[in-house]
Amino acid sequence: MSDTEKNNLFENQVKFKSIYSGKSVAKNTIYNLLGYGLPLLFAIVLIPPLIKGLGEERFGILSLVWIVIGYFSFFDFGIGRTLTKIIAEKIGAKQTNEIPGIFWTSFFLIIIISMFGAVGFVISNHYLVYDVFKITKNLQKEVYHSFFILAISIPIVTISAGLRGTLEAYQKFAVISIIRIILGAFTFIVPVVCLIFTDSLVWIVTFLSLTRLIIFVLYLIQCFNLIENLKTKIKFDFSLVKPIIRLSSWMTVSNLVGPLIIYLDRLLIGILISAEAITYYATPYEVMTKLLLIPAAIVGVLFPAFSATYL
Repeated sequence: MSDTEKNNLFENQVKFKSIYSGKSVAKNTIYNLLGYGLPLLFAIVLIPPLIKGLGEERFGILSLVWIVIGYFSFFDFGIGRTLTKIIAEKIGAKQTNEIPGIFWTSFFLIIIISMFGAVGFVISNHYLVYDVFKITKNLQKEVYHSFFILAISIPIVTISAGLRGTLEAYQKFAVISIIRIILGAFTFIVPVVCLIFTDSLVWIVTFLSLTRLIIFVLYLIQCFNLIENLKTKIKFDFSLVKPIIRLSSWMTVSNLVGPLIIYLDRLLIGILISAEAITYYATPYEVMTKLLLIPAAIVGVLFPAFSATYL
């Protein structure tokens, strides 16, 4: 091995140890907590005027929109989490030249899978609005169009989750937290700003979807800046599909069932009682369940760290 190669290897080892040191893990956990926690301040301040401006039923529907957006970020069949694990392992094994192929193969797989989810949502839209949820007739058409726009945004939301998984593998939790805070803030700011002009859910969902598109672009730019040759090595590697799907299939169950357990009660309230009743239930429930952010923040940091060091 030449002196140059030895120096490069030493620099990589120092960089690796600094990224996954105990101090870095603690710091990244704090970043994660801030990313999850600060948007709560916007929720506390802006939810009351939202309820007043939209009315109880419209706000209940908006809560369902937030649920759908949150739930479909997991509609990548675990590929986002798989990206975190595989890329972290490649970083730990000093095989970063393989990362662009893994990234783009996973990227295109998520697009294909999420498109099926979007089409399924469009097909079931009429049934959900007119038969499943108890929505007053004067709002049914508005909700129908809102859900249609929501379906279009599903691939964007899902791919963003995969991009975030890539950044987590590199322990870029400061960047992730900043983007997460922006997203969390605009989740509540956008509907409030829309109320200045209209209380239509169609426009609110449209601008929320545009916000998700901006977040997607921010994540993608960060990935381009972080991964060498990512812009030039765009290809779908069929040999990687099987190992990616095999690993992601194990994560799919928790990705789908976990959020379903958390949100099922509100869905049942909308189905069995009314969309208006969701408003009375969702606000205190959200406050209580936010305590789960602490273990979520810790696990989110430890997962790529363990993956990278388990060689």
